[in-house]
Amino acid sequence: VPPSVPPDGVQVIVPPARHRPWDGAPVQVQSIAARVTIEEQVGITNLELMLHNPSGRPQECQVLIPVPDGVTVRSFQYDGTGPEPTATLLPREEARRIYSAIVNRAKDPGLLEFAGLNVIRSSVFPVPAGARQAVRITYEQVLPADAGRVDYLLPRSESLAAGTAAWSISVSVKSARTIATAYSPTHEVAVERSGAGALSIRVPDRAATTPGPFRLSLDRKSTRLNSSHANIS
Repeated sequence: VPPSVPPDGVQVIVPPARHRPWDGAPVQVQSIAARVTIEEQVGITNLELMLHNPSGRPQECQVLIPVPDGVTVRSFQYDGTGPEPTATLLPREEARRIYSAIVNRAKDPGLLEFAGLNVIRSSVFPVPAGARQAVRITYEQVLPADAGRVDYLLPRSESLAAGTAAWSISVSVKSARTIATAYSPTHEVAVERSGAGALSIRVPDRAATTPGPFRLSLDRKSTRLNSSHANIS
């Protein structure tokens, strides 16, 4: 077993997937809030996970977050009194080894759908008995673009419907070019325009339960806005 695989006795939580099987009363992911900012071709993703430990004793946890190529971890925080938290970005080859080892131990093949992605691995920390604890992580990336289209991806499991966590997803977009269209090929979205290059996008609660990764595409016109419009927010 590779040394990077969490040791026995440490729970592993993969927020975009369904709950990991564990002996006893496991730590639960109650909610996940994804707040995304896209400015030109740069995407910043803020994830806040609310964890709950229903058991009568503190439990050690490690969080694995599947992410696309090219991300940079900007911050990782959690509410607690344990050691200083850290988050490490592991390449897809290492992520695959970790997922395979967990599948062999926990018998949950659903994890392997993330084998082609990189992973952000958190430090191990205790969730107090009977308590809730918030975990916050921010990562940044240069988004892939094709001509005037910019694409964003938030990895989530095809088994999401089997989980109990409540998702909320919102995106704020700002561009120096007019955004002709904003659409998701995977989820229903509500789009509010506050300027030619400024949008607020939200996935309605009923659509957030749709399993699978969330994808968003922005089609931008080639002409840049003049200075009177470029600062609209």
